[in-house]
Amino acid sequence: MSKTELKVVEGGKQAEALIEESPEHAEEFTEQLPPLHVDPTSFDARIAGIENCSVARELAKHWAVVTAFEIEQEGARRKAQGQPPIPPDEEDKRFRELWLENCTRRHPNPDELVQFIKRKASRFITWGDVGTMWKESPAEGIELWRALRLEARDEFFSGHYGARVFEVMSYQHEAWRRAQYLAVRDGLIEEWKPRGASEMSLIDQMTQSYVMQLEWTEKAMMRFQGEPRMESWEFQNWKSQRRVEDKYNQWGPGSWDIPYQREAEAVEQAFRMVDLCQKTFQRALRQLANVRLVRAKTARIKRRERAKTIKAIRVA
Repeated sequence: MSKTELKVVEGGKQAEALIEESPEHAEEFTEQLPPLHVDPTSFDARIAGIENCSVARELAKHWAVVTAFEIEQEGARRKAQGQPPIPPDEEDKRFRELWLENCTRRHPNPDELVQFIKRKASRFITWGDVGTMWKESPAEGIELWRALRLEARDEFFSGHYGARVFEVMSYQHEAWRRAQYLAVRDGLIEEWKPRGASEMSLIDQMTQSYVMQLEWTEKAMMRFQGEPRMESWEFQNWKSQRRVEDKYNQWGPGSWDIPYQREAEAVEQAFRMVDLCQKTFQRALRQLANVRLVRAKTARIKRRERAKTIKAIRVA
């Protein structure tokens, strides 16, 4: 991490006093004191007025993690080669040297690397990419971070951020599933016309609850009307024999086995989850209605106060 140079201005009587006390340095003295080297991750940086200290701290933490991994790999190599481990004092010194090297090392072809980072998708940009941009130009590093924040804001308000929670598995990542989720969300937005992030988050909660309710309803109908897949007699017989043979080689001590979920319990669980999703939807709906009610009351009180003020001015 590069040090930031700050200039402290001294003037007036203080400057004159310094000249009188040290006349041999009077010719070299100016109103600007020598530059002070301030670490942008320190408290002095914020006091001095340096912006974006939070990003600088995250970058410093990222390079510290990278350095710790390199130290760990170096220790593993020494152990594999039969060498003694690194002494603690030398390890701390080595850590500081590597951390400073990682913070200041620049890429041999920075322009090509910067263009590659800018072409990457937003969700795949890491702190290392931001740190690389920062080392080339702090202004471009901060600009990349601001672009990430704007992209994340657009993801939230467009609904795609909330829709990805239903696509944790690769086979679930389908355009039709995403379109169905956004269709429900757009319908709620069209009806409620949310104002602000708090109401938008409640819309997301309602959408997610409704989609979860549909999925659990589908599972409940499948378990209620479909035939469960049962174990064959041969497999049950083999399992019972293995249970007797491996009685003393199981996971741990105990006097009973955890039972499987039976058909009736599976159906009951699915319907309970449907009811839970419905309650979650209704709770979010009540919260949204309460927010609208509070805002309406606040606006009504302000209108009354404004009317009283106008009436008092007219009477006067």
